[in-house]
Amino acid sequence: MKIFMNRIPFLFAVALVAATASIAQAGLNVNVDIGIPTSAPPPRVYVPAPPPAYAPPPAVMLPDTPPQFVFVPDLGYYVAVGTPYDMAYIGRDYFIFSNGFWYRTSYYGGPLVRVERRMMPPLLVRHNLRDFRRFREAEFRRYDRDRDHYRGQIHRPEVRREERREERHEDRHEGERR
Repeated sequence: MKIFMNRIPFLFAVALVAATASIAQAGLNVNVDIGIPTSAPPPRVYVPAPPPAYAPPPAVMLPDTPPQFVFVPDLGYYVAVGTPYDMAYIGRDYFIFSNGFWYRTSYYGGPLVRVERRMMPPLLVRHNLRDFRRFREAEFRRYDRDRDHYRGQIHRPEVRREERREERHEDRHEGERR
């Protein structure tokens, strides 16, 4: 019995080595943590949030005098001619394309709000920007050839300024005070 008891640790060690060898052949890694401190993880990098969707880029500066709009039958709405911007007048809203985005305003000179594609009018989404420009240029050539006898529809927006309304409001209150 004593001989058998001396062989148990030896047999256990052999079985342990055999098991370790088979695990190593299977590609399994065994890590042992002995409690040695490592360096602290690097600090988190702060990434600022993107600007809000409703802020127009500072490059959108509409001319004080509204451009002429001509109706383009191939598009189904009015487009601005003689301006550096791609502008459309659909229903009662103006749409301006600038810096890769469409912006909307309910009156010429009003605040511009960025429009997500899913919220754009179907007429505006129907054609890509290249077709928009091609149809606009063709209609502008017809218009420019003989402006006095142009048979298409023309739209000239009225400039609506917020300052005027504020001035009237102040004048009204001064009259009440007197």
